[in-house]
Amino acid sequence: MRGAVAALDEVGGRPAVRETPDRAPLVAVATPPDVETLRRTDPALARRWRVAVREQLAPRLSTGRVVGFTRGGSYLVAPG
Repeated sequence: MRGAVAALDEVGGRPAVRETPDRAPLVAVATPPDVETLRRTDPALARRWRVAVREQLAPRLSTGRVVGFTRGGSYLVAPG
């Protein structure tokens, strides 16, 4: 994730939204490590992740695009 600013991170297994500069050249949006297991073991937390990822990706994808993924499973989004 070198050079990327984290907009959504994972802290203690939970999604954590981070403030990002308006003109960040590359933004990382984390995903849970094992969403399938999470859906079975903690559906409420899986839902929190789904909403958090959607809220961070949707506005960025309206003007930018996914340019890659980190080894940890974060989306890498570049503007325009």
